[in-house]
Amino acid sequence: MAHPALSFTDHRPWVLPERPWVLEMNWDDLLFLHWPVSAAALQERLPRGLEVDTFDGAAWVGVVPFFMRMRFRGLPPLPGGHRFPELNLRSYVRHGD
Repeated sequence: MAHPALSFTDHRPWVLPERPWVLEMNWDDLLFLHWPVSAAALQERLPRGLEVDTFDGAAWVGVVPFFMRMRFRGLPPLPGGHRFPELNLRSYVRHGD
Protein backbone atom coordinates (compact mmCIF):
# COMPACT_ATOMS: atom_id res chain seq x y z
CA MET A 1 0.00 0.00 0.00
CA ALA A 2 1.35 3.42 -0.95
CA HIS A 3 2.17 6.02 1.66
CA PRO A 4 -0.71 8.56 1.97
CA ALA A 5 1.57 11.44 0.93
CA LEU A 6 2.05 9.78 -2.46
CA SER A 7 -1.54 10.59 -3.36
CA PHE A 8 -0.53 14.26 -3.71
CA THR A 9 1.45 14.37 -6.95
CA ASP A 10 0.53 17.70 -8.58
CA HIS A 11 3.94 19.15 -7.64
CA ARG A 12 5.89 16.35 -9.37
CA PRO A 13 7.20 16.82 -12.92
CA TRP A 14 6.75 13.09 -13.61
CA VAL A 15 4.25 10.38 -12.75
CA LEU A 16 4.84 7.85 -10.00
CA PRO A 17 6.36 4.56 -11.16
CA GLU A 18 3.95 1.70 -11.68
CA ARG A 19 6.25 -0.84 -10.00
CA PRO A 20 7.90 -0.71 -6.56
CA TRP A 21 11.53 0.35 -6.27
CA VAL A 22 14.23 -2.25 -6.81
CA LEU A 23 17.47 -0.47 -5.88
CA GLU A 24 18.10 2.21 -3.27
CA MET A 25 21.19 4.41 -3.78
CA ASN A 26 22.41 7.22 -1.54
CA TRP A 27 25.39 9.57 -1.67
CA ASP A 28 26.78 10.02 1.84
CA ASP A 29 29.47 12.47 3.06
CA LEU A 30 29.25 14.38 -0.22
CA LEU A 31 31.56 17.29 -1.07
CA PHE A 32 31.48 19.50 -4.19
CA LEU A 33 34.80 21.17 -5.09
CA HIS A 34 34.98 23.43 -8.18
CA TRP A 35 37.82 25.21 -9.97
CA PRO A 36 37.64 27.64 -12.90
CA VAL A 37 39.62 26.50 -15.93
CA SER A 38 40.29 27.84 -19.41
CA ALA A 39 37.26 27.16 -21.62
CA ALA A 40 39.53 26.78 -24.67
CA ALA A 41 41.77 24.22 -22.94
CA LEU A 42 38.77 22.17 -21.83
CA GLN A 43 37.06 22.40 -25.25
CA GLU A 44 40.10 20.71 -26.86
CA ARG A 45 39.50 17.64 -24.71
CA LEU A 46 35.77 17.21 -25.35
CA PRO A 47 34.24 14.76 -27.83
CA ARG A 48 32.90 16.30 -31.03
CA GLY A 49 29.41 17.74 -30.64
CA LEU A 50 29.87 18.90 -27.04
CA GLU A 51 30.45 22.55 -26.17
CA VAL A 52 31.93 23.86 -22.93
CA ASP A 53 29.34 25.56 -20.74
CA THR A 54 30.76 28.64 -19.01
CA PHE A 55 29.83 30.80 -16.04
CA ASP A 56 31.34 34.27 -15.64
CA GLY A 57 33.52 33.56 -18.67
CA ALA A 58 35.20 30.46 -17.24
CA ALA A 59 34.69 26.76 -17.61
CA TRP A 60 34.51 24.80 -14.38
CA VAL A 61 35.88 21.43 -13.33
CA GLY A 62 34.37 19.72 -10.33
CA VAL A 63 35.74 17.03 -8.05
CA VAL A 64 33.02 15.23 -6.10
CA PRO A 65 34.09 12.67 -3.49
CA PHE A 66 31.43 10.69 -1.60
CA PHE A 67 30.47 7.29 -0.26
CA MET A 68 27.91 5.37 -2.31
CA ARG A 69 25.47 3.35 -0.23
CA MET A 70 23.13 0.94 -1.96
CA ARG A 71 20.87 -2.00 -1.35
CA PHE A 72 18.42 -4.14 -3.27
CA ARG A 73 14.81 -4.28 -2.10
CA GLY A 74 14.08 -7.26 0.12
CA LEU A 75 17.73 -8.22 0.58
CA PRO A 76 20.18 -7.45 3.37
CA PRO A 77 23.13 -5.19 2.51
CA LEU A 78 25.81 -7.01 0.50
CA PRO A 79 28.87 -7.60 2.71
CA GLY A 80 31.67 -5.27 1.63
CA GLY A 81 29.66 -3.97 -1.33
CA HIS A 82 26.85 -1.93 0.13
CA ARG A 83 29.00 1.13 0.95
CA PHE A 84 32.07 2.17 -0.98
CA PRO A 85 34.00 5.35 -1.81
CA GLU A 86 33.50 7.02 -5.18
CA LEU A 87 35.17 9.99 -6.83
CA ASN A 88 33.61 11.88 -9.75
CA LEU A 89 35.52 14.31 -11.93
CA ARG A 90 33.13 16.41 -13.97
CA SER A 91 32.68 19.50 -16.03
CA TYR A 92 29.68 21.20 -17.56
CA VAL A 93 28.93 20.99 -21.25
CA ARG A 94 26.13 21.58 -23.74
CA HIS A 95 24.88 19.48 -26.62
CA GLY A 96 22.69 21.46 -28.98
CA ASP A 97 20.11 23.45 -27.08
